This record gives sequence, C-alpha cells and structure tokens, in this order.
Amino acid sequence: MSITAINHVNNNGYTALTWAVANGYERVCELLIPKMSNEAINQVTNNGETALSIATNKGFKNVCDLLHKIDGFQKLVDGINDKVATNIAINVKDKAIIKDTIENIVNNIKVLNNITDIDKITASMQKLIVDKSTKFKIMTIENQLNEIIDNHNINDDVSMLSGDNTFVPAAG
Repeated sequence: MSITAINHVNNNGYTALTWAVANGYERVCELLIPKMSNEAINQVTNNGETALSIATNKGFKNVCDLLHKIDGFQKLVDGINDKVATNIAINVKDKAIIKDTIENIVNNIKVLNNITDIDKITASMQKLIVDKSTKFKIMTIENQLNEIIDNHNINDDVSMLSGDNTFVPAAG
C-alpha cells in the first residue's frame, strides 16, 4: 500500500486506520500507524470520530496506548521546535539541522510499538524542554532511537529462525 493510499481520506472521512479500527483489525492498526502522517492518524470522520475514539469504544488498549503516546510525543516535539526556533543563541544552520533531526526522530518513533521504548525516547526529549537544547543532545537522542530500532530488527530476524536453524530473513 502506498503512502498516498495509507493517508487517503474517503468521502466519509475515513482513513485506512479509522477503517481498520472500526472493523476490529487491531494488528492492522499497529502496522498502519508507523506509516501514516500525523494528520491522517488524527483524521476526524464525518461522524466526528477519530481512530482514538473508535479504539477507545472498541476497547483496543494497545492501539489506544500507542495513539496516546504518539500524540503526546508530537506535542512534546512541537514544544522543542518552538524553543529551538526562538533561541537566538542557535545559529540558522544549526536550527535547520536540529529541525531535520527532530523530524527524523518523529518519523522513526512511529516504528516502535513497544510503549517502554517510546517512553525512553520521550523522557530524553522531555529533558530538552528544561535543559539547553543543543544539536549534539538531539543527535544523541536520534542515535538512541536508531539503536532501539536496530535491536528490534535484530530480534525480528532472530525470531524468524526456522525449526532446522536455517536463517530465514524477516520480510521488509
């Protein structure tokens, strides 16, 4: 499914995510969320529902937790971006690098479906609100996130070992 199709909004205001939640496809939701834009994740249907409100009504705790974490993380990132943008001590070139790095972090954190891992990155990002936000600190967080993702990929590959110990690479 293309990114355009994943983020598409139909005439009823539904995205692939709101449709999957409404039809009870909890695992599909977990797979869609990392690939979707924040706008599509938070899309309001013509009935006034969001993926989160539907997931709450259906009792899909994992999807609700994931959507809450991503929403909270996005608000945190918006605060950091505002802080960096208004900081006169950071030069224009570094502001651009920081903005790009934060955007990479936002896109990559959606890949995580482990709430503990999301919390680790969120805690590191929260420190940027109270501490001095520097290019080095933000790039360190990006490296931390990449290590978590790499560990997930290694674990996924190891779990794909077949019964005769023949390695079968994970799809993707």
